Amino acid sequence: MPRNLTIKQRKFITAVAGHGNATQAAIDAGYDVQDRQSAKAIAGENLLKPAIRTALDAELARRGLDEIAISDVIADVMENGTPSERLRAVELLVRLRGDEPPRKNVSVKLSYAEHVKRQLAERAEGQEAEKQNLIPKPKVVVLG
Repeated sequence: MPRNLTIKQRKFITAVAGHGNATQAAIDAGYDVQDRQSAKAIAGENLLKPAIRTALDAELARRGLDEIAISDVIADVMENGTPSERLRAVELLVRLRGDEPPRKNVSVKLSYAEHVKRQLAERAEGQEAEKQNLIPKPKVVVLG
């Protein structure tokens, strides 16, 4: 982990990578919070800091929890899971993209779930192709 992070920031990253709950991670890391609302605010601020985000992504990858691995699990649930498991997978996908899921009860049609599954598959294929350098990098031509 980068040395430019504070001890609390490092503990926060380790806790988030361990259990996935940023609010609880702020409490676990020792931030001085009076209630969960304060912890949630600190967690949100931390997750917006580029150095923390980069270190968290690296820690997740080190643990085998990079976006491709998570996308593979979600795609499997979308294909083989029960309707309630599929809805939970969509909620997790929304959270991974940095959005908050709706607070109200929302009916999600299976066609939307299928759409998300296709998006995940295409994204994973594109990232895999980039990893294998199958997609040629654009050439820069200087006209002079």
